[in-house]
Amino acid sequence: MPYRAERAGGTYVHQDRLASGGFHERPQVDPESETAAEIFDRLFLPTLAGRWAKRVITAAALSPGERALDVACGTGAVAGEALGRVGPEGTVAGIDLGPDMLAVARRKLPDLDLREGRAEALPFADEMFDVALCQFGLMFFDDRAQALREMRRVLRPGGRVAVVVWDGIERSPAYVALAEVVERHFGGEAAAPIP
Repeated sequence: MPYRAERAGGTYVHQDRLASGGFHERPQVDPESETAAEIFDRLFLPTLAGRWAKRVITAAALSPGERALDVACGTGAVAGEALGRVGPEGTVAGIDLGPDMLAVARRKLPDLDLREGRAEALPFADEMFDVALCQFGLMFFDDRAQALREMRRVLRPGGRVAVVVWDGIERSPAYVALAEVVERHFGGEAAAPIP
C-alpha cells in the first residue's frame, strides 16, 4: 500500500494511502528503539513480503480445516494468511530461527503455535501437517536439502509444499539495492536477514 512521510517537528509522520484516496496516519515510531524484526515488519513486509504471502497461500491451495506449517515464518505474514484460509477448524504453526521475528509474530498472532528452531530439524511429529509453506527462507538455510526432507517428513501422505525463493543475490539487482538501502538507513543488523 503506498505511503508518504512528512516531516513534522523534527520527526517523520508516516501515512498509509486509504482506498478512498486519502491518507491514514501511522503511529509514530522511534527508530532507535525498534528491533531489526520490527523494522522488517513495518517496512519490508507491507511492501513486498506481505503481498507474496497471499500468492503462496493460493499456490498451496490451502483449504478450510487443513493443518499448515509456515517454515521460516518470520513475523507471521504467511502464517496470518494461512490462518484466514484454514479457518477455525484448521490449525497453523510456524517456526523461525530468529527470536525477535517470533516476538513480533506472537504479538500479531497470539493463538498460533510459533516455535524457535531450525528448518533442518523441525520440532514436529511425522505426518502432522497437510501443507508446508516457506516464503523467502529456503535460500538462507544451511542445508536446503535437509530442510526439504524435514518438510516432507512432517507432511501427511498427499501433503503439499509451497516454497518461494529469490534467485542468488548476485543475479537479483533489485534485491542488492534493497539490502544496500536497508543497511545504509538501519544498519548492518537490520540488513542481515537480507543477504
